[in-house]
Amino acid sequence: NIDYSKNRFSSSYLRIPLSFDFQTNKDDRGNRFHFVFGPDGGFLIDGMVKQISAQNGKQKIDDNYHFTTFRYGGFARIGYGDVGIFAKYYTNDMFENSPAQAGLKNLSFGITVGF
Repeated sequence: NIDYSKNRFSSSYLRIPLSFDFQTNKDDRGNRFHFVFGPDGGFLIDGMVKQISAQNGKQKIDDNYHFTTFRYGGFARIGYGDVGIFAKYYTNDMFENSPAQAGLKNLSFGITVGF
């Protein structure tokens, strides 16, 4: 048994979003309301596992880990001025050729600054 202080699994994709941006007129302070949405696709660049343990030290292992080669979905952002919120959902599975992870989707959301 190895006790990991860090065990991070990540992937990098080259994203290709198509944005439709609706904006209101500027108000007295020069801010406007934004609503942005559209489809989003991405090609897999790489996958990586980063682990830190007392037994093995720091390790980085690059591999594709059966991540899907092309992912697709949609996104939406709403905001006012320089602050907003966003959500992205990819409709295909995160992994391909991996029956144990079938049906696992990718959803992300958060806050944006500098909208």
